[in-house]
Amino acid sequence: MISVVIPLYNKESTIEGTISSVLNQSFNDFEVIIVNDGSTDKSLAIVQENKDPRIRIITKENGGVSSARNVGIIEARFEYVAFIDADDFWYDNHLKTVVHLINKYPSPDVGGYGTRYFKSIKMPTIASTTKLQFGNNYIVENYFKRMSDPQPLFNSSSLTIKKSAAIEVGLFNENLTYMEDVEFWYRLFSKYRLAMSDNRTVIYYTGAANRSDINSTPLYKRFYGFDFFGKSKDHKSYLDKILCLTMLDNILLRDYNNVFQILHRYWRRLPWMTIYFMKLVKKRL
Repeated sequence: MISVVIPLYNKESTIEGTISSVLNQSFNDFEVIIVNDGSTDKSLAIVQENKDPRIRIITKENGGVSSARNVGIIEARFEYVAFIDADDFWYDNHLKTVVHLINKYPSPDVGGYGTRYFKSIKMPTIASTTKLQFGNNYIVENYFKRMSDPQPLFNSSSLTIKKSAAIEVGLFNENLTYMEDVEFWYRLFSKYRLAMSDNRTVIYYTGAANRSDINSTPLYKRFYGFDFFGKSKDHKSYLDKILCLTMLDNILLRDYNNVFQILHRYWRRLPWMTIYFMKLVKKRL
């Protein structure tokens, strides 16, 4: 019923735990597609040691996480595609929660199903469980308004999408190297609705060695370059959030040239961006 896609690039220290968390799901009607994106460490060898018949390994030249996810989507045998990064972790009820959402919201205009997640500086090494709760399930009717909140709603490892919807909106943008997932969600949920569960079923590992947010990224490689004309108030607030996040990242990385470019290009949005920027700073403090 579900194709699980794991993009893999140099995650030898975490990939075994990630795979274990997938294979230990209480719901087991799934396949696992591991897309080895040109790893140069022992990641591929570790994956190949696992003989579970549900696993398929696809090896390609390094092209970035968007390229790896796109290969996984195209190769998926099922209509529903769940993502998990090779350094994140699923509690054993994750896919069961997703299937519950799929059955509850089967409407063709629903393009994705998400759950909440925890952040952790430690990668779990054994199967873990959480209490399964089906009470707080809902459709996000106004995606831009909800996603304008400083508190994230979901992440890549907690999202399941419809393969047909992903192909229709153009898959992941392989030219982007940062916030490529956010840009994809932006296009997907501009056309389709999002079903959510407040059940926290994912651990997002913040201690990964090759995360993309520890180095400065040129603006043309990010989700950037917006036209505010004709957008709704909520849509504009969402784009303000993206700009503020981009500015804050670059301030922390001391890339003041990128900060200046943002301020120069979007100076008309400064009153709204300032308000939102203060919310972000307050949240991080």
